[in-house]
Amino acid sequence: MKKTTKLPAAWQAYSTLFYQSKLKVLVDNAWAAYNAQVKQEDSNNPTESTSDTESDVNVSDGGQKKRKTRLQVQNEVVQAEYKKETHDVKAQVESYLKSLKQEKSKSPEIKGAPDDTQLEQYIR
Repeated sequence: MKKTTKLPAAWQAYSTLFYQSKLKVLVDNAWAAYNAQVKQEDSNNPTESTSDTESDVNVSDGGQKKRKTRLQVQNEVVQAEYKKETHDVKAQVESYLKSLKQEKSKSPEIKGAPDDTQLEQYIR
């Protein structure tokens, strides 16, 4: 059976195209700044625990804030940077998305996939 897939959002395509060349440094800096801010907030409020792990999500009955993961920080940075990009870069992203759409429309169905009658026979 053919699996349907969605095209990525424009900012996700932007990330695919430009992450290594320009976004990685910005994301790393934003992640370091976020961790420094969290540590400072935690040192000001000693009842909260601190952790540098990516999966640091602490929500308790004591009113602790929910911690962001690295992926959340990355997505925020990429979306903000995409909004600031020039029309040329956005045109590149759009052409990349068009190529993905064309690829998707040309992709053949999975060979050997059963049709409806074969499925009915198998079920019986």
